[in-house]
Amino acid sequence: MPPSISYNLVSKHRKELMGIAIIWIFLYHSKIFFPDGFLYHPLRLLVSTGFGGVDMFFFLSGFGLVRHMMTRYSNPFHFYKRRFFVIYPAYFIATSLFFTIDFIINGKTTLRDILLSITTIGFWLDNSSLYWFIPSIFSLYIVYPLFFRYYLKYQLKLIFLASATAFILSIILISNNNDHFTSFLTRIPIFLIGSHVSYNSFNSSQFLTKQTVACNIAAFAFSFGMLLILMFNHFNIAGYGLEYYLFAIGTPPLCLFASIMLDIVPPPLLFLLSCCGALSLEIYLVHKQIVFRLGEMLLKSSMLNQTSAKTFNYGHYLEYLAYFIISICTAYLLQNIANILRTYISQPADAVTSGHAPTKQIH
Repeated sequence: MPPSISYNLVSKHRKELMGIAIIWIFLYHSKIFFPDGFLYHPLRLLVSTGFGGVDMFFFLSGFGLVRHMMTRYSNPFHFYKRRFFVIYPAYFIATSLFFTIDFIINGKTTLRDILLSITTIGFWLDNSSLYWFIPSIFSLYIVYPLFFRYYLKYQLKLIFLASATAFILSIILISNNNDHFTSFLTRIPIFLIGSHVSYNSFNSSQFLTKQTVACNIAAFAFSFGMLLILMFNHFNIAGYGLEYYLFAIGTPPLCLFASIMLDIVPPPLLFLLSCCGALSLEIYLVHKQIVFRLGEMLLKSSMLNQTSAKTFNYGHYLEYLAYFIISICTAYLLQNIANILRTYISQPADAVTSGHAPTKQIH
């Protein structure tokens, strides 16, 4: 292990880490079948724990927000504007396309469903699980400037209070047979941990001590070791969101150690992961709800057919590879359309502020 280890490596490889996260999520949503056998256990574990990619996104999001708050966005209006233009145009287009496809397939789309989803209110009022990550992260963005203001004063005390509140609330809801918000509430701790780790690495140029590195290794081994034991002993770890809390412990060291490995991977692989990271939002928006659904509709014997999916053949895996390539291409197209919409939406506000149309779009 290199002698100079710092969480600043996470900032250096943030885009590549997002690429790893979205590929992991893609594998999880794909539900790729692997035959029984000891040799396939690592692959089965990799796919079945793909929800951990979402924890990586929450961690990296909290990690990145601190950097922005410390260097750019002292004005909350600028913060909200940035967050809105980065996410919403692509979300609006993908949601509109989803409901168009849904209407073609089922013919049951209602204006109410469309409005609730486009405004993200549906997740909170109507138990809609469509793109749950977007309303969840938006809600964290809304309170983040206020949180960061008090975080500078209380730091770990505030993180512990907010995380404990989210934990207690999730237990209460699950105990009352309402687990709809579990995925969101159980990710609040890792989002806040990402902010804390980033703040400390931003304000210190010191490399991690051997003791700190050892603590990271222990946290990594504990969280993923427990996850492995519980999953392969068929313990219902999803009952109270236990799997998410295990990832809250293991995600920071996972990102750290992955960043160390990314320093030595071949440039072509680094480039591929960087491209996936740059398109991670768009891939998330299109791969499951659009690309997979269209594939299921057009290819009746595709990988989404459970009968054919549970047989070992190379064509099965080639189909998944094709779906991933299609998802990347579709995501790239979505990103470019969103950039056009983003520029169009931002022009009036910028023109009023500066007195003339902007010459540079928001990135």
